[in-house]
Amino acid sequence: MTKKEIDHHKIGRSSKNKGAAGERELAKVLNELFNISAIRGRQFCGSAGNPDVLLQKQAGEERVNLPGLHIECKRVERLNLYDALKQSESDAREGEIPVVCHRRNRDSWIISFRLDKLKDIAEWIQSLEDEESESGSN
Repeated sequence: MTKKEIDHHKIGRSSKNKGAAGERELAKVLNELFNISAIRGRQFCGSAGNPDVLLQKQAGEERVNLPGLHIECKRVERLNLYDALKQSESDAREGEIPVVCHRRNRDSWIISFRLDKLKDIAEWIQSLEDEESESGSN
């Protein structure tokens, strides 16, 4: 194969690996930000409609998924934000707020969602803080 020939198989695999690494990286950031458990969604579920990153909390002996957000993770240099948001909206289940978390190389994470969801997201964050303060006072 000459330098100008492209091995599309390798590019696809490389892109998939970058996406998976982005999901793990985002999960780690969300773990630290919200003091909850965030894990890659697709590695455990693998079906359409599941978020790229699942948020979980401890409930007794087991972990349960936190409802509220449907997180679509994009780790690309050039993002078509509206297409990514439409994907998150179409995959989101009833009652989930669709969001897109994205980052390009050597830059920080950005979260995007429709403006009319801002109040819902603020209420979701407040519910996490209320739950944490209640569990901390017991």
